[in-house]
This record gives sequence, structure tokens and C-alpha cells, in this order.
Amino acid sequence: MHLAEHGSVEGPQGGRVWKSDPKFTIDLPSPFGYEQLLAQQRGVRCPVLVLTGDQPDAWTDVTDDELAKRVANFPDGRHVLVPGTGHYVHIEDSDATMRAIETFLADVGP
Repeated sequence: MHLAEHGSVEGPQGGRVWKSDPKFTIDLPSPFGYEQLLAQQRGVRCPVLVLTGDQPDAWTDVTDDELAKRVANFPDGRHVLVPGTGHYVHIEDSDATMRAIETFLADVGP
């Protein structure tokens, strides 16, 4: 209910529709693939915390080795698995999310 309430708006013909970022609805000027993703990640210059769940979502098919490789692309990249969550880790277990963020910030500093 929380996600439905905060993640939707009134639809043009009544009812509710999901909110979305308009950036996700535009065409990219060139094909986007894994190499472009890695290049963008390498451009990040701050510590990064990656939170994933153990329930089926977009990262379900990512192997442990691949996940470690993706996280290693970030300077001081760290990964925390939040059990019992899927795509919306921060909504599905906000307490565990906050603990992970607080621990991360205590380790890397402000």
C-alpha cells in the first residue's frame, strides 16, 4: 500500500498509474550495453554502497562473481545483501537499509 500510495498518480482516464522518471522514456542516442555501464561506473569518484535483496528481481541472474566485479568498479564499492527483500530493498526493509547506510557512512566518513 505504501508503494501504491507514494509511487502512483491519478491517471488521465481515472484510476491510478505508476509515476515514472521521464528520462526512462526517451531514446538514447546510441545503443546502451554492458560496456557503457562499466564506463559510467568507472567515472564515479566517491564510495558507493550497493544494496541487493535475495528475492527475485533485476539482479536475480547476476552471479556472485559478476556482482563482485560490478561493485569493484566503484571506488570503495561495498555490497550488502538484505535478506527477504527484492527490487525495493529500501521500502521492503527500511530498518536494515538504514543500518547498512549508517555502517557504510561510519566506515567511509562524510
